[in-house]
Amino acid sequence: MSHRQYLEELNYNSIEKQTKNDSRRQKKRWKKERKKYGFDQRDTWNMDTTMIELLYERIRMYLEVTIVDLDYHKILINGTEKTLRYWLRVLLVLCAEFLTEDEDYSKIDDGILSRKIWNIWAELDAYVWW
Repeated sequence: MSHRQYLEELNYNSIEKQTKNDSRRQKKRWKKERKKYGFDQRDTWNMDTTMIELLYERIRMYLEVTIVDLDYHKILINGTEKTLRYWLRVLLVLCAEFLTEDEDYSKIDDGILSRKIWNIWAELDAYVWW
């Protein structure tokens, strides 16, 4: 099982950890898939969650290691113009909220929160490089 520091800091268990004792007992199959593809089928069970996990982790690292001036560009999203740093922090909060929401999924019902995340990301992706 892989170590995922940023998710662990959220006190969030990835699908890999959630299925550690899964009754389907496909551990050998999953291990073969990870060796062949670098991931296994569990990442396709809830792709919205898988992708938001990846986005959250990568934004966290980007903010820690980038040498880019994140306050240089102002980006207009939904009528609000703010810096790249601001919008990346907003994304982190939204991703964390999505990932740590209670099992009842009250805030992510109908994909509202995930659509908000991807709409913001669609505006930022051209700026996030170095």
